[in-house]
Amino acid sequence: MFYSSLSCKSRTGETYSVDMVRLKFEFSKDSSGNCLVNYIKRNDGVLFNVDSIRKYVLFKYQYHYTVKTLSGSVLVIEHWFHDDTAEGMRKGFIEFNPNKFISEDDYYVLNGFLTVLGDDILYGANYFTNVFELVRWDLAIDFPELRDNMYLVKDKRNYQYINGRGGVTQYLGVRNSGGFVKLYDKTKESKLNETVTRLELTFDGYDYPTLPQVYIKRQQQRLTLDLNDTQLVLVDLLNRLDPHEKTVYFNRLGRVLRNKLKDAVFDDHQYEYDFQAIYNLIDKLNQLEKGYIDPSPDMGATEFHDSENLTFD
Repeated sequence: MFYSSLSCKSRTGETYSVDMVRLKFEFSKDSSGNCLVNYIKRNDGVLFNVDSIRKYVLFKYQYHYTVKTLSGSVLVIEHWFHDDTAEGMRKGFIEFNPNKFISEDDYYVLNGFLTVLGDDILYGANYFTNVFELVRWDLAIDFPELRDNMYLVKDKRNYQYINGRGGVTQYLGVRNSGGFVKLYDKTKESKLNETVTRLELTFDGYDYPTLPQVYIKRQQQRLTLDLNDTQLVLVDLLNRLDPHEKTVYFNRLGRVLRNKLKDAVFDDHQYEYDFQAIYNLIDKLNQLEKGYIDPSPDMGATEFHDSENLTFD
């Protein structure tokens, strides 16, 4: 798989990356988006293709641009929030997936939009400041594990378990909201030639969501326990329950069966998050708020450096 500059390796080998980011902005009253509009007019059909829609819906953005690069990567820009105020007229956001903008041409397009939006936002200001405000982003953690070997533990958030053509997917929380969690088979979803299970977590800005409990099955140990197919199914079902429910249902089994299944049910490995990797990504998001994004690794971007003096409440 290819990753953008907004990615790094964890201490245990998983890849942490920013899979989606939304940045809001407010145009200068002296510009109101003129630089953006002129940039699109000059380059539409040359560097990219734009699908432009205008909607007159109260409390929605009027102008909607879907920008598709020549290689198929997509970014979205919306502006002019329809609330009948001068401030609403200048508000907007840009949203894109950094893991899609990995070629030199795509980077050139993305950097071009960040630059012209900065021109409209600052419009002649000669001081160093944040251009954008981070409002939402997705953290993706890619595991070199089979999807069948991993599972989420249910918590107080809404829970869904779906088994479809794309394999098993588990959800926690509400989609497009902070704290939303998705664990799915990235190999099947993206038709990869490598084994990848992806965990996605949605952050609202810099608010830290509740990190889900994720377990990796100790498959080799199960094989040595000589479990039959029925017992393996029972182990899988028990491991999809939260810890309290798992204990309740496990204790309802007979003594002989409990003794046989105990090591398989209660000895899976709970994943420990690499917070330094998350801090590294947040460093890059801080730079992105200032309008800067590094080239992707295949264009010579350097590795992340350790962050210092970073804390979370």
